Amino acid sequence: MDIETYAALYPNPTREATALDGYALPAPILDVGCGDGAWLDIAPGVGVDLSRTRVARARARGHDVAQSDARRLPFCDGAFGSVLCISVLEHIPGHEQVITEMARVLRDTGTLILVTPNYPAKRAYDVLSWLLGTRASPADHPTHNAPVRWGALDGLCRRHFGVVWLRADHVPGEGRFPILGSLHAYTPWEMLTGRRIIAVCHGPRREVPSW
Repeated sequence: MDIETYAALYPNPTREATALDGYALPAPILDVGCGDGAWLDIAPGVGVDLSRTRVARARARGHDVAQSDARRLPFCDGAFGSVLCISVLEHIPGHEQVITEMARVLRDTGTLILVTPNYPAKRAYDVLSWLLGTRASPADHPTHNAPVRWGALDGLCRRHFGVVWLRADHVPGEGRFPILGSLHAYTPWEMLTGRRIIAVCHGPRREVPSW
């Protein structure tokens, strides 16, 4: 499925809005993969998206949005205080290039908040939803061309940032047992069962280690 067909079929979701709860977002803010501009409604700033359709929709909502590939951001070094990348990384092959570019355009004191489905747990939930009749197919989303795993994302973020904290949300049982939701400190339970990974990264590295 090409990106413009996807944009027409799947309007920008807002169900991930809880991902920003409790996090300070120093201005100016860049939303990478901003889609229709739903996140820019919540955290005003500048957006980029590869889809012409989505860029047009975001501009129609009054947002400052450029059409651009996330692997080649059209901004100077250190231009932003915060970068958001919400449910985007799983669509883009070349995660290293995306993280490198987001680190580059952040200030030395900047913050990256990145949210992506937690594979392979995400696939288990897809199949379970299909079996329960709440999903039409057990197949993965057609545009998830670059699934992200916890360990790989953790290592990649640590190569490019001095301070990295990963947590999962939608962890089974956290509603019934609040302690599960309060731990969020690289526990095996959340790594294995959380539906999404939220990565909060501070202090972009200007010299990336070779490890």
